[in-house]
Parts: sequence; C-alpha cells; structure tokens
Amino acid sequence: MQISKIGQFQLFSFVFIWSMNLVFGQNFEISPEINLRNDFAYYILPFGKEVSLIRDKSYKLTVQNLRADMSWTVEKDVELKGRKWRILDTYTHGNDIGILYLSKVENKVEIFYSTYDQNGILIQEHILPVETVIEYPLEFNLISSDNQHWVSMSFTDRKNLKWICVFNRFHPEEFLAKSGEALFDADHENVEKAALGDDGNFYLLWMDGQQARYRDKAIIKVQGIDFRGNQILNKEVVLKEDFDVYDLDINYNNFNKNIYLAGLYKEKGEQYAAGYLIQNLSVGEVLQLIPFDKEKLKEWTGKSKKSSVSSLNFAIKKICFKEDGSCLVFMENSKELSRRPYFNNTMDNSGLGTMRWVDYYFEDIFVASFGPNGEKQWENILRKKQFSQDDDGLYSSFFIFFNRSFLRILFNDEIKNESTVSQYLLLPDGRINRKSVLNTSNTKLNLRITDAIQINETSLIVPSENNGKMSLVRLNLL
Repeated sequence: MQISKIGQFQLFSFVFIWSMNLVFGQNFEISPEINLRNDFAYYILPFGKEVSLIRDKSYKLTVQNLRADMSWTVEKDVELKGRKWRILDTYTHGNDIGILYLSKVENKVEIFYSTYDQNGILIQEHILPVETVIEYPLEFNLISSDNQHWVSMSFTDRKNLKWICVFNRFHPEEFLAKSGEALFDADHENVEKAALGDDGNFYLLWMDGQQARYRDKAIIKVQGIDFRGNQILNKEVVLKEDFDVYDLDINYNNFNKNIYLAGLYKEKGEQYAAGYLIQNLSVGEVLQLIPFDKEKLKEWTGKSKKSSVSSLNFAIKKICFKEDGSCLVFMENSKELSRRPYFNNTMDNSGLGTMRWVDYYFEDIFVASFGPNGEKQWENILRKKQFSQDDDGLYSSFFIFFNRSFLRILFNDEIKNESTVSQYLLLPDGRINRKSVLNTSNTKLNLRITDAIQINETSLIVPSENNGKMSLVRLNLL
C-alpha cells in the first residue's frame, strides 16, 4: 500500500462511544476502520481538524472526509481527465484538493494538475506544457518544497532523454520544463540527491569521478537553478585524498536562502563512518570534516576505538534548520537482511526464486548540531531498537514533530500490536528526555509513524493499518 502525506505524557485507557471511535482521555482519538483491500494507494490531506482521504482503486478515484468528531462522510467519486491515468501525488490547495496526475488523452500522455473541492467536484484544470513525448510506463522522481507550493519532477521521455520540470501549484505561469542536459552538467544516472526551496530554486547533487586532475579524490558536485532555468550555483567540493564519502545529503534553508551540504565521511579503504562533513555552499565556506567525539562513541558502543562503529550502518535521514542559520543532522543506524527459511526452500509466490524472509532493523538515532559557520555545537544519541520481518519497515524509524521551543522525535518502541509509542523531547542545547506517549495494547493499532502529518504545534494525524483495514489516529500532544 502506497501512502503520501504531508504535553501530557501518560497512558490513557480507552472507551467505545456510539460512533465506534476509540478515545484515549482527551488526547488520542481513533476513526472507524476503512477496508482498503481493493485499494492501490491512499493519500491523506489535512484541513484543520478535518481530513480528506483520497483513495486510488486503480479503476477509479474517490474522496472520503474525516469530520472533526472522527466520523467518516460518504465516499464520493473524483472524475479525472482521459483514460489510463496515474496519480503522482495529492496536495492541500488552500481549502481545496490538488491532484497531480498523468493521463492519456487522444493517444497522448499529458501531465495534469487539477483542483477539486472536498466533495470531489472539479474547480480548475491545468495541463502542464511539457514539449516532449511522454510514454507509459514512466518512472517519476518527485519532490516538493517545504511549504508545498513548488513541485519538481524528473522523468525520461521517448528518446531516453532526462527531463526536469519545476512549477508553482498556485501560479501555473511559473513553470519550467527542459531536458536535464540543458540545465545541469550531471550524468543523471549518477544524481544522488535533490532539493527544492520555497522560492522555486532547485538543486542536484552527484559524485563526479571523471576529472583526471583529481585522480583518486572524491569530488562532490552541486548545481542549482531558479524556476526560469538560470544557473544560480555551480559548486565543486573535493575531499582530501585520505578521505572518501560515506553518505551525503543537501537541503535548502528557507530562512537564509542558503543551500547546505551535510553527510558523513570515511577514511580511504574503510567501510565505516569516521565523522561528519558539512558546508554552506552558498557563502563560500570551506568543507568541514569533523571526527566523531571519542567519548560519545564510547558511550554508544562501549569501546573507545574509532573502529567501534564498524558494525553500524548509518544513513542521513533529515537535515533541519534553525532561524539563526544553524542546522541539525539526523542519522539512523538501520539495515535489512535477506535470509532463507531453514525448513522451507520452496519457491516464492512469484515463481522466480527461493522463498526468503527479509529482516528490518531500525535502531539508534544519532543527531548533531552545527553552527552557522559549520562548527559542531553538540551531538547526542537517541536510543531505540526496532525489528520486523517482511513489512518493508513501514512501522519503523521515526517522525520529527516541530515546534519553536523543542522537537519531539516519535517512534514505535517495538513493531508489534502490543507496543508503546514513545518520544524523545530534544531541546535546543542537545538535552533529551524520553517519554511514553501511547500504549497500543488491545487496540489493533499498527501506526505508520513515518507517514504522520503534523497539523499544528500540538497535534498530528497518523495512519494505522491492520489486516487490510486502515484507521486514522489523531494525537494531541499537550
């Protein structure tokens, strides 16, 4: 099932009410379940205390609204243009619903962005003027700006050319669609990361291994354009010959309009991370390579040697910014292992190979804060241990809940029905406090925490799936 989204800390008992909602005190409310066995995907759109649920059933699209009292309205059809349509994403559009989709009209595949009211009635329809031939099947890479106004898409056309589109959902005249080679120097097969700002500035990051003058050195390339296609950044970052890249990401700071590079580096020939790399690419700063704190590693692993992290598999999960220009980098120790059942070597359901199990591990979170000039301010460990099998890790990892005073890091303690939802309160100086939020025993809740949608500074909506049925949980973290 695909999904798209946009205190009192005590455990509450639950009671049934006439509408079949479950209410945990005054802080947790659960909607009635909806059967999703015949749905291909669903999309959750928040409108204050109400929520619209867009349901893609492959042969038709419907909308169903969750009222403030946690009851569902009647499901209604949403009419899309053409035939053989494919939903790319959905958005809130003021008080209305925005749907970005592909559809075949008169033997031509078009990209539509259309708006509907919350009852599924068409308000306005736009065809994005892409001057190339699009064919099915088509793989799209899609990202949105933080404020969700801007959207970027990349895809390959009939001639196998990479195309990039950037457009403003609220101002369709602010639109760009050109071949990737006309906008960037990258071999687009090597592009690793992309970032899109609230002003429409779009950036790509890739590793460049083609330059003879930097033989045996890791070269990071970042280029950026505005929504008119003008180049606004062309940066080349070269690591010292003794170091290599372990993991990388970029993000755009909408406070100061700067683009930041953050990641982890390793020593040449090693497989484990040795420290952080960070750079503000917009102001001419030099790349900072900052080794892990030995005492923090000892606290984490029980060993003081830098090789103690060799068993850890870091991944950059999120780069967040503060108004003063400093940033937080969140990393997670995660891995997946595929194994064959000892007593069962039969074919899997596809008939393509031996049946295998996949184990998913999502463990401790490592977070570090860096000042406006790239200096490390602090780092800390948020311990957790999550294990599951054959679920694509849908109920693992964590969600960052923002407010102006501190961050809440929400996660499922264990991936099973009878578990606890916990949170870390992360203060600006790096101090943490762990609290339990919700006991899910006897509730049939399987919360997809990473797909939560923050409504305001105290509440969020989280989908829960159980045996082909879905309910929405409203958490009010006072």
